[in-house]
Amino acid sequence: MSILLATAVHGQIVGAFGTTDSASCTDTTTSNSSVVITADPETGYLVSAGTISAITVVAVSTAVFGVKEYAGSTVQSDDTSRGTLLKDIWEVCTFRPFADLVGLGMLSAFGIVLQEWSAALAVQYGYGLEDQLENLLLAFLGCTVVSIPISALLMTRFGKKAIYAGFTLLGASAAVSAMYISSRLDVLFIVLCLVGFGFSAPIFIPWTMLTDVADDFKIQKGKRRDMLFQTLFQALNSTAMLLASVTSLVTLE
Repeated sequence: MSILLATAVHGQIVGAFGTTDSASCTDTTTSNSSVVITADPETGYLVSAGTISAITVVAVSTAVFGVKEYAGSTVQSDDTSRGTLLKDIWEVCTFRPFADLVGLGMLSAFGIVLQEWSAALAVQYGYGLEDQLENLLLAFLGCTVVSIPISALLMTRFGKKAIYAGFTLLGASAAVSAMYISSRLDVLFIVLCLVGFGFSAPIFIPWTMLTDVADDFKIQKGKRRDMLFQTLFQALNSTAMLLASVTSLVTLE
């Protein structure tokens, strides 16, 4: 939801600074029209960045000053083992279920971010729909958000693996079909919605598996490292997203 709202805010601000006004001129001999360009995308991007930064500062300030942190926990635990940080990180990273899950999560994050970049470039340069870029990306992310509770509901009946495979196949098929469609806005809109719908499971399902891995670690090792599992998974997923963004930029160059 936060990514969806950020995209909406960014699109509205950039769109407000990127308008094109047309004016017609007619005399007794000729009739023509001139276009007055009032676009200022650089200012739009700066205003958008400043707005989102201000929202981020407010959110962080709320967390820092509005949440009281307790130094200890009143919950009794039988985990008395306290190793060094590096040893704990190594133990978590070499835990086979976590390694498999991280590989799945990183590949999913890499593919999804790369697809988002590819969709943006295709809309802007391949289909010539630059003025509709923010709206199409908003539809893409909106379908992703809407489909997450749908995939969660289906998981209770068909299981995580089947839903993960089915949604990923849907997203990949729609992404490939985007290379063979016309430049019609309505067709592209439907295809991008299907891509967003299909790529919700690769985002959502690995997170649901993380608690299972942490519980399995507790059973096998006799100790809990939930914070490390969450931190490492998030850090490695962010690394995969960064690599996807760099790959897109290098390819564009």
